[in-house]
Amino acid sequence: LLTKDIKDIKKLGLKTNIIKGNTKPLANVYNSVLYSLDKDVEYLILCHDDISISPNKEDFERSIRIMKEGDYALGGLAGTKECVIKDKNLWHLMNDVKPFYNASGEVKHYTDKNYDNYFNSKFGPYPERVILLDGVFLWLDVKKIRDKNIKFDESCPSPFHFYDLDFCLTINKNSLKMTTLSVKVVHASHGLSDIQNEDWNKGNEWFKQKWG
Repeated sequence: LLTKDIKDIKKLGLKTNIIKGNTKPLANVYNSVLYSLDKDVEYLILCHDDISISPNKEDFERSIRIMKEGDYALGGLAGTKECVIKDKNLWHLMNDVKPFYNASGEVKHYTDKNYDNYFNSKFGPYPERVILLDGVFLWLDVKKIRDKNIKFDESCPSPFHFYDLDFCLTINKNSLKMTTLSVKVVHASHGLSDIQNEDWNKGNEWFKQKWG
């Protein structure tokens, strides 16, 4: 979360746990948080530290209703209804046709360092049931996931990539469902710009070996 949002988020009655400058693999961090929660915690949102969440009560109430009525275990902002394992795996490319085919969701992206201006990326209608979600924002039904002992795979060799795709396929393998939601989020990053780096490639090979 960007610092400017924290006070407004707390006004909605949401508890925050901000980890600044994290260098640990996200799978390890997320598992630690997920399995240390009290039993009465119903939902957990895991998100990157460079996003701004609009503190809109109606958005959150709508998302809770979607999760409950659809019996979903995992929600997110952007995803796809199709999963085709390829040589290079990014959620918006993993289909038989073209980038963003069968995609769902919407994310805004900042265009300046002052976080004042942004453009909108609408990937497709939402809410929709999907099989893959982008890890920038994940809304977890804690009980559904912990009841089946589902965890982020800490054996992934890439600390900040593929934890989300792998988690989604594990959710699906356990007969649980995923959906896109309508929470207003602006992301400072415009997405992965380099898939040639060593960490990403290690994760990609690991992902193909596990699921391909």
